[in-house]
Amino acid sequence: MLPEQFVDYKAFVGDTSDNIPGVRGIGDKTTVELIKKYGSVDNVYAHLDEFKGSQRDKLEQGRENAFLSRELSRIMTDIPLDLDLDKCVAHDYDPVVVAKLFKILEFRSLTTRLNLPQAEAPSRAPGQQMNLFDMGDVVPQKPVEHIVTTIVVDTPEALANLVKVLASAPHIAFDTETTGTEQMRADLVGISLAVEPSTGYYIPVGHVAPGGTAGEAPSQLPLDTIIKALRPALTDPRKDKWAHNATFDLIMLRRYSIDVSPITFDTMIAEWLLNPDSRRKGLKDQAEDRLNVHMTHIDELIGKGKTQITMAQVPVDRAAPYAAADRGEARHSVFSRTEPGIRRTPERDPDRNLRGGRTAVQYRQPQAA
Repeated sequence: MLPEQFVDYKAFVGDTSDNIPGVRGIGDKTTVELIKKYGSVDNVYAHLDEFKGSQRDKLEQGRENAFLSRELSRIMTDIPLDLDLDKCVAHDYDPVVVAKLFKILEFRSLTTRLNLPQAEAPSRAPGQQMNLFDMGDVVPQKPVEHIVTTIVVDTPEALANLVKVLASAPHIAFDTETTGTEQMRADLVGISLAVEPSTGYYIPVGHVAPGGTAGEAPSQLPLDTIIKALRPALTDPRKDKWAHNATFDLIMLRRYSIDVSPITFDTMIAEWLLNPDSRRKGLKDQAEDRLNVHMTHIDELIGKGKTQITMAQVPVDRAAPYAAADRGEARHSVFSRTEPGIRRTPERDPDRNLRGGRTAVQYRQPQAA
């Protein structure tokens, strides 16, 4: 196959990463044979009468998509463009202006490499494209470290106090720490809760000796005791529950006999509704983008590659601030930044999208599987 025939190849096989549909039912092997024999999309369809059976039906039904896919795959070389390459050479620039533009374009690696100031992205109405010429204000400092008061609940007295706090709270932000990312296989390591921005509670339940050594496991209350204490508040229908990617945590806690409800807000779903094109839907990404706050990333605790450990092997005194920060100020503050945008968007019904119905279905499906 010649290089210039690559667009004909993609006309049939498509490319899901670029939303190029191709022709349904025509795969790589068949496409190569077609191009070798006929040379191009045009010639294939010029000889359509030579095909029989299901292959002809597929080609006939996919004719429009084939020609569309070829055009989508072709690099345009004939657009009217006045370009002086000499003027494209990097030269002195205003870092403030560049930082604003890079913030909009999400050029985070270049921002770091050039040591640019942190720009605050301009606000926009949900679903609308950003204006490249309205680039907001620049905050001339790096993201601040995230600090939240952390309370480790590992004694009967601390648990009793937490139960009182939860009983009087109108809403509860919650999260789980686990040994892995497969919610039907992972073990529960800890539960983090928050009812106000500045304070987070961490309840260790599955920590082992630090680093997996043969030493003693840290002080932890019996799991049954914790479950019985937390269940009333976490299942109270009068208390709003907030989460980020709630499906994961719902399944984890459901496996341990806590059916958390009602889920009234999920910050990941909210970010998708407000900014579906963004690839930064993680809570830590949102904290940095919306709050200019730097939060500890999981890799800083468990490492990477062959030396990676599980969250259960992370000492409680390191895991607790990490978990509490996720559920504390970051979650409440991200909620305060995203919830008004959801409410202002009339075509989106927050009650339908966020108030538990869809999420409940999502988390029961993996359990059934």
